[in-house]
Order: sequence, then structure tokens, then C-alpha cells
Amino acid sequence: QLLPSRFVPVEATVAPQTVRAPRSFTYESQVIWELNRDAALASVQPVLRYDRGVLIGRLQRLETLDQNVNTVLEQRHLTIEEKAQALLGMETGLAERSVLVVAALTPAQWQTLREESRRVLTRALNEGIPPAGVNQMRDRVGQWVNLDMPATHVAIILDRVRGLIQPTSVVDEAATAEARQRAVAAVTTPTITVEQGTELVRAGQILRAADLEKLAMSGALSQEARWPQLAASFLLAVAACSSLGIYL
Repeated sequence: QLLPSRFVPVEATVAPQTVRAPRSFTYESQVIWELNRDAALASVQPVLRYDRGVLIGRLQRLETLDQNVNTVLEQRHLTIEEKAQALLGMETGLAERSVLVVAALTPAQWQTLREESRRVLTRALNEGIPPAGVNQMRDRVGQWVNLDMPATHVAIILDRVRGLIQPTSVVDEAATAEARQRAVAAVTTPTITVEQGTELVRAGQILRAADLEKLAMSGALSQEARWPQLAASFLLAVAACSSLGIYL
């Protein structure tokens, strides 16, 4: 059953009638291959690699914050309240609630706190942390802190370390591109066999690219292909009749 000559199949339009295969045929579907290729590419996750530079940079940042605190704590002529006020005006990585505690620390206590912060931060950033895993890592760092320390000191360490957690896993563009190439290479072109009389499209069906490809391969569009010639012949006939009428 061929398509009516006035119907031009277009993707995403409605088929006006049911069309069956006028003959048996076999073809390799480029449309389905492209759909499978796109699905394969979509399934490839970015390949991540660990970037040690993040750890180094974050430790350097912690050291800078520590030095800012040192400049205040070393001013022994200041009262605890004055030190706290000075710390509030600097970048220290300290939560406001912790400033007064730090201002009252002895040099030995402060050094212990510094070393523990550095140890916990190193432990955390030695792991591969994807962008989506930052919050999870911030939740985990508590398990690595020495809980024998005073609770106020533990809170300070957690605040500082959590504020320095960043993704350590970055996308390896080359490896990801290779993974995408392998995914595409694994996609084969499907061979479609259709028997004569098989329903190609059903009346009322939304036409997809694969439907149009099948119609084209079946020969069911042959009348449509002749439509321009038929239309041209019709126009010539009308013109001839008009000329004859004028002559008469």
C-alpha cells in the first residue's frame, strides 16, 4: 500500500493512514545506529583523575591562615578580648564563635591545634573527591579528628578543615575522549529485515526518523517521489486547456 501522492511524510507529524510494506526488503538502519550511538555517548561518565595540586594549595592556604592567627597571638601585650577583636578583622578560617577560644590559647595549645588541622586536612584531601562529593567529605572529616582534645578545640579544627575542602578529582579530558570513542566503536549498525505486508506505520502514529527511513527503504514513498512530475503534468494540461479556450 503506497502513500497517497498528496502526503509528504515529515518527522513528528501524524501518519494519515496505515502503510504496509509493498515488498520484502532488508537494510542497514543508519537512523537506529545514530540513536544507539547517542545513547552510548550519554552513558559514558567523565573519567576523573586525582589532582595532588589541590592538596598542596589547600595546605598552603591553611598555613597562610595560621600565620594570620600567629601575628595576633604573638602580641602578648594584648588582652584576650583585644586579640579576639583583632582576629575578627582578619582572614583566619575561624568561626566567630571560636575566636575568643583561640585568643585564649597558650602557644602549645595553638600549635597542637594547628598540627591536628593540617593532619586532618591532609587525610581528607588525599582522597579523590569529585565535585558532587564535597559535602559528603565535609561530613566525614569528623571521624579523623582526635576526640581526646577538648570539644571546643575539635569544633575549631572541624570548622577550619571543612572550609578548606575542595574537589580533588578533575576531569581527564583525554581519557574521557578515549572512553567516548570506544563507546561509539562498540555500536554496530543494525540490519533490519521486513517481510511483505508488514505494517510500517499505523494511522494516527507520530512519525519518527526511523519510520521515515523504513518507509523510504520499503519503496512505499515511490508515489510521493513521482508527485512533482504529476503536479507539473497537471499544470501543463491546465495551461494547454486555457490556451485552447482563448484560441477558440
